[in-house]
Amino acid sequence: MFKLLLKILGVLVLVLLVGAVVLFLFAPNRFNVLVIGSDQRGTERARSDVMFIFSLAKWPSDRTSLITIPRDSRVDIPGHGIDKLTHAYAYGEVEEGSVLGNKDLTTVSIENVLDIQIDGTIEVTFDSFVSIVDALGGVDHSTEGHLDGEAALAQVRDRYRPGGDFARTSDQRELFRALLTKVRSGGNPQMLYRLSQEDPQIRVDIPEQKFLWFGYGFFIAHGGKLSLGEVYDEALPGKGETLFAPAFGQNLYFWVLDEQKTAELVEMHLR
Repeated sequence: MFKLLLKILGVLVLVLLVGAVVLFLFAPNRFNVLVIGSDQRGTERARSDVMFIFSLAKWPSDRTSLITIPRDSRVDIPGHGIDKLTHAYAYGEVEEGSVLGNKDLTTVSIENVLDIQIDGTIEVTFDSFVSIVDALGGVDHSTEGHLDGEAALAQVRDRYRPGGDFARTSDQRELFRALLTKVRSGGNPQMLYRLSQEDPQIRVDIPEQKFLWFGYGFFIAHGGKLSLGEVYDEALPGKGETLFAPAFGQNLYFWVLDEQKTAELVEMHLR
């Protein structure tokens, strides 16, 4: 009887080990989170002022990525045709009284143009961004020094300066990395979770089961360490052009993606 129990136990252990290996091997290689900063003001429909993908990589040999998607990117928005990506956030139905926009249409538009999967979304407004920065005790910038919430908001919104929108989006990525560093310390994760639950101007949609599955693979692949390592950051490559916008019946400024360079960046840093 004892030998039989040992055999059964051995089989169970083997099954568990095989299951663990299978779960690890088939865990997603990346977990892509779309971060949207809404520029809703007054009674206007919200548009997406800031968009970037924070991409966690399962394998240590692949770098964590932070990829800006220019708001003026020329894309095909389902049901609306060729338009600026920022407008996808303003189209369609939104919750009554909400200052946030259409994340689903924005997500599918990005998935279509980049041929990737977005696994989760985080949305904030100008006001909630200020609240988050202040709740974390401010944030450090490489040239501007320590910034409180209002100063950090001014920095990420200022496009009328040397470097224009490129400088602005670079600052957005830098401050996001600095915020990540603060989020991972002390009781900040719990504090931010409570803030996201209490503030209607913050919306977080991270599928728990999928994230836990990815997290299991990440944890094993990284030997139990939770370090993100060096973060690669870049904006989607392209050039600015003034082109006819069918939805508006006039010429508008667009950021036209370089298809080949964009495909190469996506393959390396978002898949």
